[in-house]
Amino acid sequence: RKTGPIPVLGHDVWIGSGVTIARGIRIGTGAIIAAGSVVTKDVPDYALMIGNPARLAGWMCRCGERLKQKGVRAACEACGVRYRKERGGMRPA
Repeated sequence: RKTGPIPVLGHDVWIGSGVTIARGIRIGTGAIIAAGSVVTKDVPDYALMIGNPARLAGWMCRCGERLKQKGVRAACEACGVRYRKERGGMRPA
C-alpha cells in the first residue's frame, strides 16, 4: 500500500471532531477547522475553515476570537492584537 505525505500542522491549530484531512495538506498556524469538515486544500494561517469541502469562513485571532477585518487589516476586539493579511494568511502586525 502506498502512502503519501502526512498533513503538516502549524502551531496552535484547533481541529474539530470528525474532520478529514487529505494527504500532504498544510494547516497554517492558528487555524481552526470546524467539526465534520473535509480539508482538501492548504489552509492559511489564522483561517476559520468550515464545510465539505472546507472553505474559508473568516479569520481568527490567536486568542480564539473572530477577527473584524477591514481590507487587508484586521483587529481582535477581545485582546487588541492587530493583523495584516499577507500571502499565506493573516499575520500579527
